[in-house]
Amino acid sequence: MPLDLGGGGDFNDVRWMAQDRTWRADGEDIDLKQAVFDLAHIKTGWISFAQGQAPEVVWDNGAKQPRPHTDAEWKRGFEVLVYAPKTFGDEAPRTFMTSATGACMGLQSLYVEFEAQKDANEGKVPLCKFSGGESIKVGKGSTSIPQLSISKWIERPDALENGVVDAPGVAAVEEEDDAEF
Repeated sequence: MPLDLGGGGDFNDVRWMAQDRTWRADGEDIDLKQAVFDLAHIKTGWISFAQGQAPEVVWDNGAKQPRPHTDAEWKRGFEVLVYAPKTFGDEAPRTFMTSATGACMGLQSLYVEFEAQKDANEGKVPLCKFSGGESIKVGKGSTSIPQLSISKWIERPDALENGVVDAPGVAAVEEEDDAEF
């Protein structure tokens, strides 16, 4: 029986396509109108996306970490689980990981709304609606921000029970320890 060594890069993901102002899941365009964003378990930190390689990450783990000291290009970003079984066609949550400016601005805005409402909705998750993308100028270029807002709070779906989905192919970077002991 041959070894099943996997193919790398075959994890379920969802992406915001800023140029087209659309969503993509598992490599296919989707019509994402609403979804649960598991903001209680969002990860923030440094992400490096290199062409043809798995992303490298250094998560904050409760405190903002300094920029990693490697040759890679690092940007602040996030990872959050997105659950939309009708849109995705199955019960598996998708991982939304990015350091793209527009997507980060959209999630930051959604997170502010989440923080203002979470105490009154303990144990629940926000069902969020998508109402389009807003184009903005950023530096010498432009991007679009996904317009997300909380439509209501629902009981946590079983698929999000532990708040974690393993993402094969994502490499965590360990910082060198300069301690002398």
